[in-house]
Amino acid sequence: MINPIKLIGNACTSFVGKLSEIKETLFPSNLFFNKYENKLRHFRVIADKISGGGQFGEPHIIQIQKIVGLEKKLLIIDLREESHGLINGLPVSWNNSEKFANIAKSAVEIKADEQKRFAALPRICFIWAKIKFFGKKFHIRLPTFISSKSTEEDVVKKAGLEYHRIPITDLDKPTDATVDKIINLINSNPNAWLHFHCYVGKGRTTTILAMHEMLKNAKTRTFNEIIKEQKEKDGEDLLKISFQADGKVKPKHKNNAARLDFLKSFYSYCRTENPSSKSWLEWVSSTEKKST
Repeated sequence: MINPIKLIGNACTSFVGKLSEIKETLFPSNLFFNKYENKLRHFRVIADKISGGGQFGEPHIIQIQKIVGLEKKLLIIDLREESHGLINGLPVSWNNSEKFANIAKSAVEIKADEQKRFAALPRICFIWAKIKFFGKKFHIRLPTFISSKSTEEDVVKKAGLEYHRIPITDLDKPTDATVDKIINLINSNPNAWLHFHCYVGKGRTTTILAMHEMLKNAKTRTFNEIIKEQKEKDGEDLLKISFQADGKVKPKHKNNAARLDFLKSFYSYCRTENPSSKSWLEWVSSTEKKST
């Protein structure tokens, strides 16, 4: 015998579920327009054929090409692990609870996630954006008619440039495997211009730009000279660490301390080894064996 109360209850549950799906489709909870300016965010040229900065929009690609020189081979290296892309040529990201959803995923897996998310977006939806009003910042949902939606890779390749995704978790140091990928990319493209970027253009980008300088000049420059130069050229202050009264690193700066320790080790690696003949992983393994 059919239980009408149970039947109505199931129907209501299904209806509420559908409403939730529709709401999430039209009002995606974690999709944000990234901060966008006419100029490139925290863009800087560190040395010959290397630059860095924050997330860019489609119009910025032309700016980068003009700065670099249209005749030069230009590689865009995307350091962002979090899912992101471009809507109507403007950069967007899935933030908050989604920000660390891609930890341990490969670049291929992250791209598949981005494509799936874009495919689910309707023609019109409401996307979060940060605005300033009378000196105060507010988050509002902007009604957006989506005329184009693309992964960063698709936009970069459409411009005729080479794209590489080497994902690094935000607020963290690169993994050992990632370090070797970066070294191999730099060593295999000696004549190309390399442009690295993360979200803001500070932590991850500054770390990689410092690594690049160490690979090239660690035998002739001090560690502090290299790190100081990064800060002076609008990068992160990689030496900034706060301590508690008991002498321990403050919890909010634990990742900063780990990143600084890594960079000191990487500097030693660049001074004592030839990175072309001995990988970072090999050096780390041999160093650990000596210390035990």
